[in-house]
Amino acid sequence: MPPISWFEVHSENFFTTSNYDHYVLEIITTHYPVSFHSVGLSLGSADCLDSNHLRKLKELINRYKPVLISEHLAWSAVEGVFLHDLLPLPYCSDSLQLFCDKVQRVQDYLGQRILIENPALYVKFPESTIPEYDFLNQLVEKTDCGILLDLSNLYISSYNLSFAAEKYLAQINTDAIYEIHLAGFSQSAKGLLIDSHNGTVAEAVLVLFKYFIKNYGVRPVIFEQDQDIPALQELIDQTEKVNDVIKEYVA
Repeated sequence: MPPISWFEVHSENFFTTSNYDHYVLEIITTHYPVSFHSVGLSLGSADCLDSNHLRKLKELINRYKPVLISEHLAWSAVEGVFLHDLLPLPYCSDSLQLFCDKVQRVQDYLGQRILIENPALYVKFPESTIPEYDFLNQLVEKTDCGILLDLSNLYISSYNLSFAAEKYLAQINTDAIYEIHLAGFSQSAKGLLIDSHNGTVAEAVLVLFKYFIKNYGVRPVIFEQDQDIPALQELIDQTEKVNDVIKEYVA
């Protein structure tokens, strides 16, 4: 029973019928609040929503009562083929309408709000006519969804595409941000930052986290690591480092 405020799990990992997986999740949800972070709804795809996937998600939600539910501003399936990655979409009026429709249908089916996470970006489409922060703002306005702000992704995107993360934060609807993600990243041979989730939070991201708290207040925070996973105590140490940043600005 480590001194952790809450946990987050990938929903799809528990679509399994494995008794052991659910045994573990039941223990965790008995003692801690838990949020469900999905990676497979493919909300940005032109494909129809996967009704079987949605059904399994709702069954899981009804069973474990997560405090938050989230997905990604991305797509991962086309013509029934699942590509096992969170792929970017052009930020234009057509994709905004498609994404709004998908989010609204998911929320109607689940009977509750979901949060949408900003992705880590490596390319910019020439078809994009809407800044990402405005795309998310309009999504919130049209569907009443929330935002999961991944500050590591924001830093990665700002570095790769050469824009100021602070200006992004000044434009996004911070009142709609209900959760923050922090994670480690790596750098490719060509110099791109990669959202690899395989290490501690970079100092530059912690600086951005401090900036957010100072200007916009505290939100529930999750430290993500899903590759090269160390001993539990190292993960706990990382969360304590994040908590120290919060305590620095909050009495």
